[in-house]
Amino acid sequence: MQRSLKSPITRNMELNDILRHITDLFEKQLNIQELRDIKIVVGLSGGADSMLMYKCLKDLAEKYRFNLIPVHVNHLIREGATDQAKILARYIKDKYDDRLFVISFDAVKYSKKFRCSLEEAGRQGRKKIFNKILEDKKARFIALGHNLDDNVETIIYRLCRGTGIFGLRGMTFQEGLILRPLIYLRRELIREIVRKESLFYLEDESNLDDRFTRNRIRLHIVPELLKINHKALEHIGALCEDARAFEDIIKKEISLVLKELHMVKTKDFIILKLPQIS
Repeated sequence: MQRSLKSPITRNMELNDILRHITDLFEKQLNIQELRDIKIVVGLSGGADSMLMYKCLKDLAEKYRFNLIPVHVNHLIREGATDQAKILARYIKDKYDDRLFVISFDAVKYSKKFRCSLEEAGRQGRKKIFNKILEDKKARFIALGHNLDDNVETIIYRLCRGTGIFGLRGMTFQEGLILRPLIYLRRELIREIVRKESLFYLEDESNLDDRFTRNRIRLHIVPELLKINHKALEHIGALCEDARAFEDIIKKEISLVLKELHMVKTKDFIILKLPQIS
């Protein structure tokens, strides 16, 4: 199977290379001419990933004349999170002259009420908030800062819980209203660029708490995979591409078969007449 997009080289890349890569994704995957004057909600955690994404999207927005709505969700978990949100809002205002929408969401209370993990509570909370702002502001897309490492962690998590072949497809650049501009980039590359360019970002201490499943995968399992092969994450990312291509083929074939079916409705039954095989 031919892969539609390959992971870029993870070394010796500069900020301009990252910007060209993201621009290429937008031009290949979206109707770029229709982006003019639309609004994109951008999830800003304040971490290195989201801050690099915002920097690149601001440059892209100037070129294609679309608008960004930065949103930060404060899960009220960490001590000092509210102060960090204020620092982030001040930076976005001073640097880009943009208003950062800071929304508080009590993830602990939500997890107890709906009997789910804190991780799942945070995920559901962010999803509800982003979708609400998307609707209220009449935006077209939601941009999230997921990277290749996040994608691999998702695949490992699904494998541990049990998944089929379609669960291997992972996350893509575009899924409906969701855009992931950094999805083909390694986390180490993103941090390297952020440090090199002296970009502002906030450290989230909860990322080091291995009581969270995803953190255990990130801190303990992924390093072992990289010891086996330093390109292990890129190879898993390529497997995701294959799984997506395979799923697309299956869906296309099923669609062709369904078009050939003849449906006859009676009072009590729906009868499907299969096409004759010549």
